Amino acid sequence: MTMISYSTLLAFLLLSLSVATAQSLDPYPLHDAAASYCTHLANDDAPSCPHASTHPALTLPVSSLPTFLSPDGGNGIIYAIATDGAGNWYVGGNFTLVNSSSSVSAHYIAHFHAPTNTWSALGSGNGLNGEVRSIAILGNSLFVGGEFTQADAGSASPISVSNIARFDIRTNTWSALGSGAGNGVNGRVYAITAFNHFVFVGGDFTQANAGASPISANHVAVFDTQTNAWSALGSSGVNGVVYALATLGEDLFIGGDFTQVTGRTSLKATGIVRFHTKTNQWSNLGSGSGVSGASQPAVYTIAVSGEDVFIGGEFTQVNAGSPMAANYIARFNTVRNTWSTLGTAPGNGVNGAVNAIAVLGEYLFVGGFFTKANLGATSPVMASYIARYSLTTNAWSVFSSTSSINNEVYAIASSGQDVFIGGNFSPPNPGASLPAPTGAVVRFNVSTNTWSVIGLDIGHLKLPQSEHSYYRLFSCPHVC
Repeated sequence: MTMISYSTLLAFLLLSLSVATAQSLDPYPLHDAAASYCTHLANDDAPSCPHASTHPALTLPVSSLPTFLSPDGGNGIIYAIATDGAGNWYVGGNFTLVNSSSSVSAHYIAHFHAPTNTWSALGSGNGLNGEVRSIAILGNSLFVGGEFTQADAGSASPISVSNIARFDIRTNTWSALGSGAGNGVNGRVYAITAFNHFVFVGGDFTQANAGASPISANHVAVFDTQTNAWSALGSSGVNGVVYALATLGEDLFIGGDFTQVTGRTSLKATGIVRFHTKTNQWSNLGSGSGVSGASQPAVYTIAVSGEDVFIGGEFTQVNAGSPMAANYIARFNTVRNTWSTLGTAPGNGVNGAVNAIAVLGEYLFVGGFFTKANLGATSPVMASYIARYSLTTNAWSVFSSTSSINNEVYAIASSGQDVFIGGNFSPPNPGASLPAPTGAVVRFNVSTNTWSVIGLDIGHLKLPQSEHSYYRLFSCPHVC
């Protein structure tokens, strides 16, 4: 029998992996790489990189791995987290396993019960058949969006859906959204938010009620849970992908990568726009026309608190036309109709893209792909991928002095004293003898200032009885 050396086997393995089918880890994939080796962080406070989506980022689907390789714990990335405020947390992304100590088969979405510290799948099957990008809760219903065609996948009777589905928390059952044979939208869903009995949906699609009698809906649509019917937003929409939605009173705030409202050539709106749900009227925020200052300005996340709307994304100016410098994050006051920056003068914002914002008490928790906060100050705050901002003192601070996150954050949710954070990073684990997994969901308690990993570890690859740092090349942020 011919013996194969370990080095030969390893070389063959890496070659095999390099040609396997890959999936994008970029939460905003629009284009191929235009600047393959550009870092997505602003260098010395002067950003020069294109939009995050122009960077290639590859990971291997589990199905392509040789059988003698296995992920340690889980096998994907977290893009969405939602909570009902009563100890139930729902996590979505690109994974098929949860809980490193005792794996649970949960495809692309899972339930974590904080009081008992347990994970479970949703439904009688194991979840969905494609990745999840957004989760919203309305009453006893969970609305889940992403890129998938089946809900209750793995069960005896999976349900046909189109990129969005509803899960009934009480009955543990999935259902489609639509009338007749309609079951969703005809493209990826990135954002969902709910108001009264309406569910607003944003993404990269042009039709709603897909599968039956579709209606035209340009990247944003509304689903009425009482009539089970889809409709366009004010008989219109926007001319580019929607990544973020949030409601404040009767206003819907829409963020994404677009430049105007469709059918309204006179209303230029770059990255952010407001829609009044009662009057069906569109309007800009402030006296300008949105965000600017980046090669492809876009808004990725929106959060509201009181009369303020906070936006984060890929931009260095707001109120385009009469611009104000604002580094990747800004505040809009709905009463005064004015923009303001976040920071203590002369600093403001952060030095890289903001993907997630959550409000808890007097603080904003901000996550993304950055290493500094209060940018432009004499002594900026060194904050890796996540930072805290005080709404009372206007000061930035590190998230925790005990440990830090070492790669990109895509999702943040808060409730009570807990902040849950998801993305493509190693969980804070000082003193660990082996490399940590390359992604996780972690919990940070603001009262005790402590971290805990809640069980979903997204794996570094390993050969039996050996660990090699170069296997981690298969888990990349925006740059790979």
